[in-house]
Amino acid sequence: ASRVAPVLLVATHPDTSRVPRTSQGNYISSQAERLLKQLTDKFGAVFELHQQVLIVDAHLSSSPGIRAIKSYLADAKQKVLQGVKKWTGFLEGVVNWLPSIRRNSANFPVVPWFTFVDLVHTNVNPLAAEEHMKELMQQLQLMGEVVYIKFQYQDLVCLQPCWLCSNVIGHLLSLDFVANARVTGCYTVDDFQVAFSECEALDVLQVLEALQICTQCDNDGELEFEFPCYNFVETLDGLWDASDPRYHDPDSCYGGVKLKSPRDTFHLIHSIFPRIQVQLRRVVQSIGDPDSDLYQWFEGSKLCSGPIEGLITLEDDREAIEIKVRGPPTSELACFYFVEELLGLIDQVLLEMSPGLPIEKHILSAEQLRLHSDLVHCWPPDQLMECILQPSCLNAKLFNPLTGNYESVLDLVGFGASEVSVIKDMLACDWYTVNKCHKCILL
Repeated sequence: ASRVAPVLLVATHPDTSRVPRTSQGNYISSQAERLLKQLTDKFGAVFELHQQVLIVDAHLSSSPGIRAIKSYLADAKQKVLQGVKKWTGFLEGVVNWLPSIRRNSANFPVVPWFTFVDLVHTNVNPLAAEEHMKELMQQLQLMGEVVYIKFQYQDLVCLQPCWLCSNVIGHLLSLDFVANARVTGCYTVDDFQVAFSECEALDVLQVLEALQICTQCDNDGELEFEFPCYNFVETLDGLWDASDPRYHDPDSCYGGVKLKSPRDTFHLIHSIFPRIQVQLRRVVQSIGDPDSDLYQWFEGSKLCSGPIEGLITLEDDREAIEIKVRGPPTSELACFYFVEELLGLIDQVLLEMSPGLPIEKHILSAEQLRLHSDLVHCWPPDQLMECILQPSCLNAKLFNPLTGNYESVLDLVGFGASEVSVIKDMLACDWYTVNKCHKCILL
């Protein structure tokens, strides 16, 4: 079977665009056909593009467009099934057994992995070994029969992908639900039960936590779940106060990085940011440091570790992620490690959500960050790499056109710490993908 990803273009709302129809009731659009031709010319060798744009009237469940989509998906599934290796009697037996277990768990079709294994042993084959079960799970996922969810406590198996994607995730992330969600993004179990009464709240919350949509928190002894995707709290004044005496010294440490993706992928950044906030909360909880604190709001987070502060925000009309770090004098190396940890966390999220997405790391002016300038200059990675390849290496200087001053590479990427000798990850390269990123080499 072909490993090229199939792509189907679907156009909606033809009723509002006055799109003409054929005698069979199908919509036709020259604009959609032109778009298909453009995409075929550009991506025809990358994707298996369907030769027709399906124009759908979503108001009619039995419209020709809806029927065509269902037919296309059925054909696509058959092609996938043809690529399933080793169609064994064991696999066939499990596929035939799944409808019955789905009926018995219709309200909440999710079971722990070890429970799923026991059920298969009881109902299909008691002799299936661990390797057989792993191969079975890969095949069932490829066929779209189940969803395997990795979780730090216990892995889960969703027996009904449609329920998970539509009834749960589709509903909870719908515009109507988000519009009525708590602006803080925090729910107790009882609060969530009221908002989502289809099944037991704690069971659903466990699944959502495994999918990294929310995080379990302890709020003064009360169990809460934080949903960054619902957080619409506005930024508080003083979160990055220029008059804070800890950072008012001229020798205070400031530095930052701005992450940008290619122009055609800007829209992906803002949808990734809530996942970054989930990971930030998990990291703070796993460390358990009483000197660490995390405050999160709409499109922003502030992480403190002792005297070191980090600000992670969406900037440039939600098209870039900006990381700023500051610390008191003599905290140069601690600030460098801190920003490196933040960048590593973000890289991991990008690797999980958009592997292969090119990311540029632009370095922010340390001088302007220290002065809390409204407009801060940033250098693209190609300029930074060109500068560091000079014989003077980290002591090389870059010109800031906004201030008319020069700043050393060591100050920009290493907070002036002399211990930083070779930096790869922060400098990266002109273009790199997160799944090929390198760690810093420190002496």
